[in-house]
Order: sequence, then C-alpha cells, then structure tokens
Amino acid sequence: MLAKNCRLLKGVSIEVTNLGGGGDRVTNVVKNTQIKTVYLGNNPNLRDECLAKLASVCPSLEVLDVSSCRRITEKGIADFLKSSSKIRKLRINECGGIKSIGNGFELSEFEVLGASRSGINDDGLKSSMELVKVFLKSEEEDVLN
Repeated sequence: MLAKNCRLLKGVSIEVTNLGGGGDRVTNVVKNTQIKTVYLGNNPNLRDECLAKLASVCPSLEVLDVSSCRRITEKGIADFLKSSSKIRKLRINECGGIKSIGNGFELSEFEVLGASRSGINDDGLKSSMELVKVFLKSEEEDVLN
C-alpha cells in the first residue's frame, strides 16, 4: 500500500514487526522504483521468499538491512543480490547462516558490507572484490545508517 500510494517514498523501515510471521501475505504488490533503502532488521520469521518479492518490488534498492533475520539463508541473499544489481550497502549482522555472498556474479555497485556476528569469513568475501568497506564489529557499522 505504501509503495502504491506514496510514489515519492525513498526509504522504508519495517524493523521488529514480525514480518514473515504469517499475517503479511500480500498479493497485490506494486513496483516502486523510487525506494532506495529498506530496513527489515529483527524480523525473526523473515524468509528468502520475502527477499525475492522485495527484489521485484524495489528494483532500484541500494541499501538493505536484514540484521537478526536468522531465517534468511545464504542462497536467499545470493539470489537477492543477483536480481538487485544496484545494491551498494548490505547489513547482515547476526545472520550466522550466511557464510558467503556473491558466488561468482558481479556486483559492480556493491561497496559496504556490515556483517558483525555473521558467518562471513575470508572465503566468503573472495567473490566481493568490489567492496570498499567491510564491518565485522557492530560499533563500526554506523556508515550504513
């Protein structure tokens, strides 16, 4: 509804709302190319399917925060990044199941990754050579705000 009625909307924060918990089965989703920033952190039931829908609804997305969304998988993030080539900043703090991002496809705009208390390691970063900044400690990540 926001995407449809607020065409100039550039950012959305839907944190700590139980998104993905079953009551959010929206079917008439409208694409909004103006939305650049989405914060979805602390939604423990958020799943990969929601990210797939988000990629189609917000094709111009540049900043995404899914911190503490522990049901998001490595495959879900990879699929999202494949379809969201404009992403510049990604926060996956406390997503221990995500050990790698990218996996062989180019993310030419991708610059900043916030990954404190995630599963990311050196091998998981190899495919992200375009990154300018990687934050593995929570106190460093304010650059994403």
